[in-house]
Amino acid sequence: MSIGELFKGFPRISMEGAAKFLPGITETEVVSSASADGVPATINNSRLISVDTDGIVKFDFKDESGNVCTEVKYMAKGVWYHYRNVSKVYRYYTGTTAVTTTVYGTNGVAVVGLKLHR
Repeated sequence: MSIGELFKGFPRISMEGAAKFLPGITETEVVSSASADGVPATINNSRLISVDTDGIVKFDFKDESGNVCTEVKYMAKGVWYHYRNVSKVYRYYTGTTAVTTTVYGTNGVAVVGLKLHR
């Protein structure tokens, strides 16, 4: 089987066209949950989330139907996770066990929480 036959039926996309599938980031907001549950101050329609250290985080987001869902998730540093419309980042992910992810703000200081990207 030739390489052309292997990809038969797939649309041909140039590198320029493929770049359109990469999410562009126009704004980032750090939501701290160090002392209380955090809510976004400016980004109400995030497309991606990330963290700067591996750990466990709990947050609310809206699904495709507009329902608010709560997720407890282990996140790896530097990975973009596709969650839209994050509305709350919790201080504790269970009982009194604190969230363990940290993110760096523009001042270079790490805080417990989550980064939202749009």
